[in-house]
Amino acid sequence: LQNKAMEVTDLRTAAQAIIGELMEGWKKHQQESHQKLWSDEDWKAMEQAQKWMVEKSVEDPTGLIRQIYVYLLRPNPHYKSLLKERLSALVPPDLVPANAVGLAIRGSDKCKKESTCLPFSRYMELVTDIACPSLSLQSPAVRPRLIMTTEDPVVFNESLAFQQNFSFPFQFLVNDQDNMQGSGFPREFRSAGENTIVSTLIAFQLHLSAGQVYLNCCSNSHAVIAQLLRAQCGARRHGNEFAYNTMTSRNTHYGDWYENDLSDSNSSSGSIIPQPVARCLSDEGLPRRFRICCMQSKDQFCSELFVEHYQNNPGLL
Repeated sequence: LQNKAMEVTDLRTAAQAIIGELMEGWKKHQQESHQKLWSDEDWKAMEQAQKWMVEKSVEDPTGLIRQIYVYLLRPNPHYKSLLKERLSALVPPDLVPANAVGLAIRGSDKCKKESTCLPFSRYMELVTDIACPSLSLQSPAVRPRLIMTTEDPVVFNESLAFQQNFSFPFQFLVNDQDNMQGSGFPREFRSAGENTIVSTLIAFQLHLSAGQVYLNCCSNSHAVIAQLLRAQCGARRHGNEFAYNTMTSRNTHYGDWYENDLSDSNSSSGSIIPQPVARCLSDEGLPRRFRICCMQSKDQFCSELFVEHYQNNPGLL
């Protein structure tokens, strides 16, 4: 499929075929080995599939990787009904995507070795200094929504002071029933896996309701949110009008904030340049005080930041 132009319907068929082949292989192995749980071979297959998906997402002219994510995350009838019920209770009917900002904060184990993380107050500076001024509010009296999600209960507790501060420019929208498992590693989840799955899918759905979403794309789950948004999932599909940017190979791995996919002729004609919905704090090009660095980041700034990170946390070495 490399470098092959494909229609959306063909992408879905290809995605289903790939995932179907993987599932049939796992089922066959389990039947032959009489194992009900996933074996080392199953996990190896998962690791190989994930590696392929990450490599494919670096430059994906066909959009295949995004279609696979959409296919993998389809809820069955039970979960679909459950998600609809909980989201109906969470999302206010007057929510306007153009006036909503998503902020997904990854904490807990991610902040040890795999990623640097910002203090919570810095995230609040980010949405106040960068996100809020970019909104086109119809009236000064309109208080925009901040859709905040996190797996870390410490982060959520730090947000309570801002949630109760009516002078803060945003009104918070959070999932009070989120189980906040406290880790990205399944064996360390604080509660049952099903609750974590439901909370994660609700978080994904909430961010699909925002006009711009700030992410830590060092996190696999946040990278999935970014891919879904770039696959044109979300509020635009439901008829809400605000600018989307379809990412192109000219963008960085997770998308460049200031580059767009409009042709030079369109840009020079005075057309409005849309900003991407998914905005990764791990990308270059934003103020350094808001920058998050992944363990695999190679630029000098991130190298220096990780040296400082380990000096301040010697137990991580």
